[in-house]
Amino acid sequence: MARERRKLALLFLDLDGFKRINDTLGHGTGDLVLREVALRLKEKLRVSDIVSRPGAEDPPPPLHLARLGGDEFVIALPSLDDARAAIQIAQRVRSALARPFQVEDAEVSIGASIGIAMYPEDGTDAATLLKHADTAMYHAKERGRNNWQMYSQALTDQAVERLKLENDIRKGLERGEFVLHYQPIVDTTDSRITGVEALLRWRHPERGLLEPSAFILAAEESGLIVPLGRWVLEAACAQAGAWQRAGIAPARIAVNLSGRQLRMPDFSRGVMDLVTRHGLDPGRLVLELTEGLVMDGDPALAAELHWLGAAGVHFALDDFGIGYSSIAHLKRLPIGSLKIDRSFVHGLFDNPNDAGITTAILAMARHLGLEVVAEGVETAAERDFLREAGCRTMQGYLFAPPLPAAEMEALLRDALREPA
Repeated sequence: MARERRKLALLFLDLDGFKRINDTLGHGTGDLVLREVALRLKEKLRVSDIVSRPGAEDPPPPLHLARLGGDEFVIALPSLDDARAAIQIAQRVRSALARPFQVEDAEVSIGASIGIAMYPEDGTDAATLLKHADTAMYHAKERGRNNWQMYSQALTDQAVERLKLENDIRKGLERGEFVLHYQPIVDTTDSRITGVEALLRWRHPERGLLEPSAFILAAEESGLIVPLGRWVLEAACAQAGAWQRAGIAPARIAVNLSGRQLRMPDFSRGVMDLVTRHGLDPGRLVLELTEGLVMDGDPALAAELHWLGAAGVHFALDDFGIGYSSIAHLKRLPIGSLKIDRSFVHGLFDNPNDAGITTAILAMARHLGLEVVAEGVETAAERDFLREAGCRTMQGYLFAPPLPAAEMEALLRDALREPA
């Protein structure tokens, strides 16, 4: 091929949403979906294209795709003039898989994240090409799934940086580099601090104090969010318990949860163990959930949350309005409050839609008997608009930034000394 000055492309496919099919409809249905995927790909690929599953001991016959429990495939495209032909094939594959699959009585939808590596630019041997196509596929997933991405050296550089970041997170947990800051939640009718939100920070030895946006995605994707989230929950309960014993505790302390953390075995009993160990009244603990968790529909998850709710723990739905949760979803779980996302607060005077959505959320919450907290309030004008619309509880830099524990404690003590 090198003598002919022709190129070869390696496409690495991962079926988006396939795990959900296996988990909800069973592996038998998943196998049938794989066979349907194979049929569609055969329709779209040229006869000379070689298609196989990575990791197989022997090369399968051409166009043999289906395999129980597998959702990754490799397509080799030989004798290409340039990368444009590989891109066209990738687009045809996406188009072929875009239509829903009818499997027995179920209609299911999947997509494909596709990474493309070219010979000889991206590697001159099969192992290197496969590794680089795989890297490009993960980049496609990071960019929203169901798309294709070409490999570039920059992707390997990013992967190396991501691996270093994951190692740093691991070491940071071991070395005690993570800390909690606390932002007050204020009742604007009398300026009382009714609660605080525990916010994670990382004292990185080289990069300084980092906010979660710098590392939380890597923690989620690597699974490190589980031990990290466990540390956050324990540290918050310990601090709240100490404030409670000192007689300066706010009414509630809010802690964010990740989906992975919540799905760990015996999560709910672990929460109650922490509350008991640190002498914290469970009624002071608020666990903040994402809209994705609320939409999950897992009955076992709902049962865990209801068990915690019966024990006194409160639940809030964080960043409400930016996802797709419905009133029906809210009614399934013991949600007691909604947190209006800061993006709507910041758009109150620039975007009529944001003002309308915010007003509608407040009206809905009143109808359902839910509390509402507006996040990210930075100006007096935003505070006044929200209060006029019926939201009295807020947090944001207008009242105080996230503070280290000692500074938050001083603020709580000052509040106790102020005359009512």
